[in-house]
Amino acid sequence: MMNPKSIVFLAAFLPQFINLQLDLAAQYTVLGTTVLMVDLAVMCVYAFLATLMKPYLVKSNFIKLQNKVFGSLFIGMGVVLAKVEQ
Repeated sequence: MMNPKSIVFLAAFLPQFINLQLDLAAQYTVLGTTVLMVDLAVMCVYAFLATLMKPYLVKSNFIKLQNKVFGSLFIGMGVVLAKVEQ
């Protein structure tokens, strides 16, 4: 509720589903509740998957591989950006 990006997104997204001839408060309540329930479900799935993946993500071999992969990606992006700037 306190995230300004969410407020702007919802203010731009939700009105297209509102019928001005019906009760606005009820419609916004239903839409807001739906958005909150979907967001809650997605966050619960993320938390569940993170719990499942944690044993693999904390292994030193995986951390070293991850550092190499992302380091290489950052170097590659830097090279691409350097070429684009020329």
